[in-house]
Amino acid sequence: MTGTADLAPFDIGLLYHIKDVAEAEWDAVFPGEPERWAYLRAVEDSRIEGFRLFYVTVRREGRLLAAAPGFLTDYHLDTTVQGPMRSVVSALAKALPFLMRLKLACLGSPVTETAALGVLPGEPRAELIAALYEGLERKAKMEGVRLLAVKDVPNAQFDARGAARLAGLNPMSSLPTAVLDMAGIATEEAYWERLSYSTRKDFRRKVKKARGVSITRLTDLAAHADDIDRLYEATRARSELQFERLTWRYFQAVLEQMGDDAALFLYSAGGEAVGFNLLIGSDGVWVDKYFCADARGPAHNLYVVSWLQNVRFAISRGAHRLVAGQTAYEVKLKFGCRLEATTIFFRHRWWAANAILALASRYLGAEETDPTVRGAPGMVLDLADRPLPANTGLG
Repeated sequence: MTGTADLAPFDIGLLYHIKDVAEAEWDAVFPGEPERWAYLRAVEDSRIEGFRLFYVTVRREGRLLAAAPGFLTDYHLDTTVQGPMRSVVSALAKALPFLMRLKLACLGSPVTETAALGVLPGEPRAELIAALYEGLERKAKMEGVRLLAVKDVPNAQFDARGAARLAGLNPMSSLPTAVLDMAGIATEEAYWERLSYSTRKDFRRKVKKARGVSITRLTDLAAHADDIDRLYEATRARSELQFERLTWRYFQAVLEQMGDDAALFLYSAGGEAVGFNLLIGSDGVWVDKYFCADARGPAHNLYVVSWLQNVRFAISRGAHRLVAGQTAYEVKLKFGCRLEATTIFFRHRWWAANAILALASRYLGAEETDPTVRGAPGMVLDLADRPLPANTGLG
């Protein structure tokens, strides 16, 4: 890690509550970030089981220059492994069980899209991100935690990647994030024009079959708590990627804290809830946080219906970017999305375990565990005649 002498100009703080930092002060180092102070406050208020949250701040003369959320948890190394490598990891768990369940200190949040590393515009990013990593190291030592990580750093953040290398953190390819660029999409028809003829035809057919689905925007979930929990659990049970476990209180807290910058749409058929979608946004960027549905979803083409609803809503809010998460890449590429690569950085403080994990990471990265990721930005897919999957995960 960067030595403390090199960080002398900075005061690194470790906090337990987001409210210990003023909202305006925190958001100033995350300009245009949808997952801002209000969202992190909602995450904290919902008390996600199995995670202890903390926050790293970097100040100079009392002025906040950088910040990042973090969490502590017991981490199973097979948590985010998909596909054929799950059997390999299961075998590794039997041979080296002490490596499979580790206490983890991580920068980011269990429910943010990527690592939230905020730096005040105009300040030296590389030095300040190094200070955030130093804060992570200090937290790990305080808690007696040996495994450190930084969750899903976008590859485009070269300063964060460079600082990670200098800090001795090992890289491991993570799942890319699907993004729909909405510049120039001011109407629904303009979005349709972005798609191929066969895709438009396929979508229109699916939407026509789903005319019995009603859509309601909810602001108070108390009367729908059982449905929200049921739909979330049904989706989670189908997903290979299982990290956090949420309840309706998380979704309610997001709506309360973010106000008009959050939207939850409930999808019903035959008078019964069959799915819901949560979105959050800020400054022209909207994030499709969670799509959840029960087994009736495919019969109503619910994933297509909800996606088009998201596009319409994003258009109505003047969005220039719609973030679509880290699952169901074939479908999202068909929707017109592109993929942005991300990397997990990690280090075990015991050199032998670090060497083993660094070697294993070459085989457990996203390019190995999910074949749709390899070469994805250049993929050409013709899926017009293939059914859209219902098992889209939670991203």
